[in-house]
Amino acid sequence: MKKKHIIFISIIVLIIISGIIAYVFKNNKNLSFNKTTKIALYTIPEKEKVFVNGVISPQKTENIYLDDTKGSVDKVSVSNGQVVKNGDALFTYKNDQITDEIDKANQQVTSSDDQKKKLLEKQAEAKKQTAQPGLITTPAAATEAQSGSYQDQIDLIQTQINTSKDQLKTLKTKEFTYIRATIDGKVILNDTKDKINPYIVIESSTLYVKGSITEKDQPKLKVNQNSDILVFALNKTLTGKVTTVENRPSTAQVASQAAASTSQTATSGGSNISNYDVDISLNSQENIINGFHVQATVQVEQKDITIPKSSILQEAGKNYVFKVANKKLTKQEITYKASTSSKVILLTGLKENDSISISTKDMKEGISVE
Repeated sequence: MKKKHIIFISIIVLIIISGIIAYVFKNNKNLSFNKTTKIALYTIPEKEKVFVNGVISPQKTENIYLDDTKGSVDKVSVSNGQVVKNGDALFTYKNDQITDEIDKANQQVTSSDDQKKKLLEKQAEAKKQTAQPGLITTPAAATEAQSGSYQDQIDLIQTQINTSKDQLKTLKTKEFTYIRATIDGKVILNDTKDKINPYIVIESSTLYVKGSITEKDQPKLKVNQNSDILVFALNKTLTGKVTTVENRPSTAQVASQAAASTSQTATSGGSNISNYDVDISLNSQENIINGFHVQATVQVEQKDITIPKSSILQEAGKNYVFKVANKKLTKQEITYKASTSSKVILLTGLKENDSISISTKDMKEGISVE
């Protein structure tokens, strides 16, 4: 019995040892595969991009400077930071010189009215004497002549009154000048009375990116190209579209280059690069402030992203690829549409510079990729 027990135990130990050896061999084989097998990868190419450095600016700006020829500021109808509409009153000029002329014209009308009143009274008295012969102390003809003389004077004074009143109407239109907004926006009221700086600035509430590119990138940009816009202050990326690409160098640069060219010698051999203005609209205005600096990235190529059809694994009605993440394969769900017999057009799931296994055969998650 002892001998049988020893043989039985020996067989069990042998089976266990054989199992351990087989397990270790299998694992060593997998490890060897992971380390030595080269996995063919496909890397999604990066599209050509143009980078636009710029600043957030109001889409429209109205600068209003003081004009002494219109008089002095009499009444301000807005406050700093107030939002106004096109046509709203901003402030009013009053021309004191015109006011003095109006006062003189009014005095002239009053004086003429008094003279006219007195002449009318005298004329009425003369007519009264003509109508009552018994009271006439002077010849009737003389009285009638005197009445006619009064009428001539009255007519002359009335002409003067009419002229003065016409003059008053014209002067009153010039006494006050009303300045109104020509755009919708926010008012910036400056405490200045000089002519160099604007007295009022109106900035439209709609903001956009005012940027610049070099002559090397100018031919690559087109209106309506999509753009990703990194706002440095917010560390946030917005989206937008190119709205304007200028085909003339920026005005400031033209002036500086012209000045530089006059001082350069013929042997300088220097070369300049022209810069061109680019405008980019924003799809969102949230938390954006005038003056924020940004970098816009415009994708020049609008081609579809394609991947090999052989890289797609279908499981349970879904499509996957084996993407490289942290030097290991991991399953990534994707969507696509058919393109050719060997390639498909990627819709979602991957981005530029992602690497995937070209084949799904013998692939599984966790395989190391060096």
